Amino acid sequence: MEHRPRVTVRLPDDRGLREVRIGAETVDRAWSMRDLRGILRRHGYPQDLDLEDKSEVCWAGGGSDAWPDQRRRPSQPSTTGANET
Repeated sequence: MEHRPRVTVRLPDDRGLREVRIGAETVDRAWSMRDLRGILRRHGYPQDLDLEDKSEVCWAGGGSDAWPDQRRRPSQPSTTGANET
């Protein structure tokens, strides 16, 4: 088994993005499990990495099911209160 630095996925921020750290370095932010897998692939992790393996991934402040509402991404304007001042 190849040794890789441990991945840490932090609690979602106020925009719903989760900071992704590899070892001690913040490498990106993920909006979903799909985003997380893409980030990890770009950093040399296998596509089939077991994200529930605690020796590989630390879910800090929330588990693998703590993702934001997928209907509205940070770049999309809110559809509620369009005339807010």
